[in-house]
Amino acid sequence: MSRIGHGMRIRTAATGRRLARLVGGPAIRHIGVVAVALAAAGAASAQQAHTIGNAIAVHGDVLVISHGDMAPKTLAEGDRVFEGDHIETGKGARVRLLLEDGSLVQVGGASVIDLEWVLYAPALDSRNVILSMPGGVVRFVVEQLVPRSSFEVKTQTAITSAQATDWIISARPEATAVLALDGEILVENVRPDVVGSVHLGPGWGTLVKPGEPPAVAKNWPADRREAYIRRTELP
Repeated sequence: MSRIGHGMRIRTAATGRRLARLVGGPAIRHIGVVAVALAAAGAASAQQAHTIGNAIAVHGDVLVISHGDMAPKTLAEGDRVFEGDHIETGKGARVRLLLEDGSLVQVGGASVIDLEWVLYAPALDSRNVILSMPGGVVRFVVEQLVPRSSFEVKTQTAITSAQATDWIISARPEATAVLALDGEILVENVRPDVVGSVHLGPGWGTLVKPGEPPAVAKNWPADRREAYIRRTELP
């Protein structure tokens, strides 16, 4: 299911160290075990959204709408997050999520992210994560995955796929900017009929506009990279 080929070279050691510095934790998940997971969960739990992680740090106004909620509620440090949650941050706000697979999702201010699909099967050493970003800026830190696993993030114009890496996405309706900080990322237009893709290594970025393939990758200068990092850092 992953858009990244099995032969892709991933700099896992550096990514693991980055994640350990932020929070720590292992990672593993995959979409191919849906039936197994649901059967084990039973009919009662299948009717409820399951916990996929926690908000481990919150700064400013952060709202969440969970499955079945009629109105948004404040997301506080320590709160659980669930599959299907819709999370919004206010201007200047930040939230750091630690998913159950060990992945870190750090959301900047004035941003929106949907936790669409997070299926974790540690006994099978597999996982699959699909997140959606309607807008804003988010940093993702993902540890080494088994070959069958994937981690995908969709915006209005782009889709990024990774197996073990550290990257930032800044999403607007008119374009999506993608910056790789570590590892390797595959970037494509979110529309499958748009041909073309780019692979990003550490320090390289691209821009994806509606109906166009990703722009030629460029090595971003240090000051531009640091500006993107600061947009997701907690005070």
